[in-house]
This record gives sequence, structure tokens and C-alpha cells, in this order.
Amino acid sequence: MNKKLLFFTKINFGNSQNTGYWNKVNSQADAIRKQGWAVDLIYINDNEIRLKTSEGISSTTFKSRLNLLYNLFIVSPCLLKKEKYTAVYIRHFLTNPLFLIFLHKMRSQLKTIVMEVPTYPYSFEYKGINKNRLLYLIDRFCSLFFKLYIDRIVSFSFDKYIFKIATISTDNGVDVASIKYTDTAPAFTGKLRILGLGNPRIWHAYERVIAGLYEYYQTRKTIDVVFEIVGQGGELEKYKLLTEKYGLQDKIIFHGYKSGEELDVICKQCHVAVASLGMHRINVANGEASPLKAREFAARGILFLTGYTDKGFPLDFPFVLNFPADESPINIDRVLLFYTNILNKYPDYTIQMRKYALDNLDWSSKMKPVVDYFNQADSSL
Repeated sequence: MNKKLLFFTKINFGNSQNTGYWNKVNSQADAIRKQGWAVDLIYINDNEIRLKTSEGISSTTFKSRLNLLYNLFIVSPCLLKKEKYTAVYIRHFLTNPLFLIFLHKMRSQLKTIVMEVPTYPYSFEYKGINKNRLLYLIDRFCSLFFKLYIDRIVSFSFDKYIFKIATISTDNGVDVASIKYTDTAPAFTGKLRILGLGNPRIWHAYERVIAGLYEYYQTRKTIDVVFEIVGQGGELEKYKLLTEKYGLQDKIIFHGYKSGEELDVICKQCHVAVASLGMHRINVANGEASPLKAREFAARGILFLTGYTDKGFPLDFPFVLNFPADESPINIDRVLLFYTNILNKYPDYTIQMRKYALDNLDWSSKMKPVVDYFNQADSSL
């Protein structure tokens, strides 16, 4: 039987802030292709719904949100009949009753429907009384009916069932080959560069580093330490206000959004990076989450800091420095000691980190349990 999969996501990849998601989705799709499946991708780009196939990209323009939802959930399933997909892989988003109609239509065309839930639980993102909270409550109502249509939930958590549907347990990965890497560590000439990469959200908790720098510079220091933040939006304005409050304008650099060679140059000169220091704020600090940034830093060969337990790395993994899952300032002296110890004990640490990423963190291995399920379901048809 022809193994053909539709990868369905509602993320708008026309927004530069979603570049990381675009890389992830394409890497997942490529990993599935490498294991014998043809994969088409349906997604949003600005005001277009796009279908990316091996033959090219076709698109449908929408003029309003209602028009988007109608075309995405009502019209698309009808247009997809001719493609003869055997399975669909859906990346979860806040759903609505139109999505249930979509699932019903897709179920009539194929037998295998799998949905990835990147973060679970995700209620922490929709607290308070606002529009997003209402959309979350609608999603909660719709989730009661998922079990009628969805065969498996792909989860990065330890949950055996989500929405009363059995899970396929895996972990976040990266496309290691596509990530720039050099086998030499950045030169250290008395200045330590700490990297914060990504559009900052509450779980990044960069303010812990900023507060740590403030404490560090309360006494005269012989080693200069700077914090370089690459990204835009989210918590960025709060970080800028804290920087001014603490008088750290010459110690914290805000690069804004960077990509390609510009980003590679910044990463190459930084000695230590921040994966995430605030996972406890969203109740996923004990191995339930697997941030992509930690995997990217491992692939780049950059030492990194965490404030949570990550199942992608063994507890004795020497190239990560773990801090308590709380709001305490990051001890910069401890970071410096960590860095100098690594240089002395593992002078080739970049090579070792890259090898670990290739062997353990690539999407090819992370998506294998999903592909195995698709193969099993396909062979039983």
C-alpha cells in the first residue's frame, strides 16, 4: 500500500517569531520521509493556506479569521480526497467545533489519525479572564470528543493517556545535520559570554540571569561576564526594564531577531547558553518537558544552564549546569567555575556534545516510535 501522510499544522509560518516551529515541523516531516513515507505539509503563511507536496506548493487565500477556519477545516478535507492519504499527523492547537467537523471528514477518508500535543498540561498558558481563556475552554469542550476520531496522542510527557487516548511516548529532537557546528570552543580571553536564544517566554526566566549579574557586579570582578539575548517579543520589554533598573546596560546585549549566518556568528562566540530556568512556573520542571533549545545547544556544542530535569540528558551529563527550580538569582561565580572546570577536564567538549546529539537527539530517532505505529496501522488495513 502507498504510504502517504498529511502533516497538518495551524501555525502561521509567515510570522518570523515562528521560525523555530517551522524548523521543527520540517525536521519531523523529513524524519518520517527517511523512514519510507511520503509526507505533504499543510500550514498557514500570512494570509494563505498552503499545501506543500513533492510537486510544489499550492495555496488558498483567506481574507478573515472566519474565512481561514472555513477553508482550513471545511474545504480542505474535500480537496485532499484526491491525494489518497493513509494517515494524518496533527500538531495540536486550541481547537473548536469546526475542528471536530474536520476530524469527522478526515476519518471518512483514512484510518489513522495521530495528534501531537507538544505541551501537556497546557492550561497554565490560558489563565485569567480574557479571549485566550475563552478559546481554551472551547478547546477543553472539544477535547471530550477527540477519542471518537483520534487513534493516538504523541506526547513528550510521561502521561500514558491524554484526552482518554493512549499516547505514543517520545521526546523533542532536532535536525542535527542542519545545525552549524565547529569542533573548537570559542576563545576565552577574560570575558564570559552567556547566550539567551529564542523569543523569551515566562519559562525562559532570563531575569534570573539578570539578577545574578547584578549580584555578581556588586563587588569588583576581574572576569567580565555579559549576557547576550537573541530574540524578540514575549518578555523582552520586561528584561530591558530590569537591565535599566540594575544599571547593566553595558553587560546585557539585546540583539533582536537573528537568523542564518548572523545567528551562527553570535552562537559561535558564546561560551555558555541558557536553555530554560523557569519550567517550574508552568509545572513541568521534573522531566515532563524537553525544550528544543537544550537540544540545539548540544548539537552546536555549547555548554548550557537549566533549571529543570530533562529526560533527553542523563543526570551525569557533564556539559549542563543545573540550578534549582525556583526564582533565585543565578550564581555567576558558579557558572564561571563550571566553565573553567569543563575546559580543564574536557578540552574537546564541543566534539563530545555533538556526538551525543547525533546519537541521541536527532529527529530520526525521536520520530521512530511514531513511524512504527503508522507502519503497524498501515499493515493492518
